[in-house]
Amino acid sequence: METTRFNKVKEYEAVILSSWTYPPPYDFYNHAQTEDSKQEWLTGNYFCIYKQEEMIGFFCYGESARVPVKSSHLYLDDCIDIGIGMRPDLTGKGLGSSFLTKILMEIERLFPNTPIRLTVASFNQRAIHLYEKLGFIIQHHFQRKSTNFYIMVRKK
Repeated sequence: METTRFNKVKEYEAVILSSWTYPPPYDFYNHAQTEDSKQEWLTGNYFCIYKQEEMIGFFCYGESARVPVKSSHLYLDDCIDIGIGMRPDLTGKGLGSSFLTKILMEIERLFPNTPIRLTVASFNQRAIHLYEKLGFIIQHHFQRKSTNFYIMVRKK
């Protein structure tokens, strides 16, 4: 039986996560390898996801999962915001549904009876399709710099 575990990101994991590189157009999700970036991973809102003993991804919640935007009304609802990332070599292989389902189960354990919200770049149709399949609906859209985003919510 495969086990999945979650643990708060530690310093060595922050270095690994910062080094992940995605191919275009998903390189938008690459992280800077700076001290500030490493410190963001260590805020306590980021969790590594392990399957057996192999790191397969991460999730974050709260403010860390939000895209900074001037329109403060976009994040007013009583939801828990999440962000996710799968290890680059695992993406596009049909693993997203089980990956996100495990994350959603953990979020629901941590924040019972709370609607879950996520923000996704509108070009990422692969992710949007997955999110819709798992019950998320587009609630808002906005633009930050040259990128359009959707805010999607999954209600109980």
